[in-house]
Amino acid sequence: MKLSNFTLAQNHEGAGNLDRSFLLKPEDVLPYEAYLVLKEIFGEPINDESEEYKIQWQFCLRNNEAYVEIYDWKLDSWSIAVYTEDKREETGQKVADSLFQLIKQRALHLKGKINKAANNATGHLIQNPYTLYYESANTLLDMARNCTDISDREEIEQVLKRLKDWSSQYDLCRSAFLLYIASFEGLLNLIYELYLKKNLRDERIVERLTREQIDIKLRLAPVYCECFQDNPIDHTSEEFKNFHSIINLRNDFVHANFTKSMRTPVVVEDGYTFLISPIDKSLNGIPRSFSNLQIEHIEVVKQVIETMIERLIECMKPRYRKEFRDVIDQEYINVEYEDGEIVVVR
Repeated sequence: MKLSNFTLAQNHEGAGNLDRSFLLKPEDVLPYEAYLVLKEIFGEPINDESEEYKIQWQFCLRNNEAYVEIYDWKLDSWSIAVYTEDKREETGQKVADSLFQLIKQRALHLKGKINKAANNATGHLIQNPYTLYYESANTLLDMARNCTDISDREEIEQVLKRLKDWSSQYDLCRSAFLLYIASFEGLLNLIYELYLKKNLRDERIVERLTREQIDIKLRLAPVYCECFQDNPIDHTSEEFKNFHSIINLRNDFVHANFTKSMRTPVVVEDGYTFLISPIDKSLNGIPRSFSNLQIEHIEVVKQVIETMIERLIECMKPRYRKEFRDVIDQEYINVEYEDGEIVVVR
């Protein structure tokens, strides 16, 4: 299939009484990119005034297989709606996917124009970190309040339904991200508490270590703690680089730093408004925007943290490695003091 196989139809001409077979909402291509590609091939779009503030532009296309409507939606997304004679979803999806791939491929040649437009934007949409964090906190607090009043099955189901709510998913993902990082820092602190060398158990040194950055504390652990072998943590390894990338994100998120991904250039083309959403991701493919964290990203964070924990334990001397594995999952660890040293009781 080629884009040239389609011809421009008049407004809704050809749809007739056809039912929509499939609707695709692409995410890998910006509405601006799709618009430029379609305009380059088919000329001016349709301006649908009946959908003011929702749809700015629309291209109605047809070939011998289907009638297609491609349009933007509320500035931040666009859709491919396919109508086919056989009304089969499989047919509609095939046409939509093919069209999207053709547009995506053609859009690769527009990167220079997109970047130039972004650099000369008429303005920006600035994300408000206060409302993002505050509303997430409110959602989680409400969940906690609801959980204290569960008295029957109906209320349990209501709580579970709320937990599955789409908007709450993002709040939970943000919290999970921060807690996974905090859990690793807690693990490091535990190792320092249990195995810091006796001659270094000085108040000033302990205070200094407490304030140290996580990645530095990790690399210093074999120097300060008796449980490790002589080999230091390999900071050039892929595991460490992945870990460090996530830690940098955590620092931005915890301090609510203004990042590039929080500034969305606003561009006006042919009287239409477009948002050029920054595609800004870390080494692990995790968005640098706290608002865009999803379950798949937290799964990556979880895996990276677990891998680094395993590497850290592997660096321990055999005796300490076994001891630490035995207590790492315990909520409380029993210790005794012998000649100023901490001894783990198993």
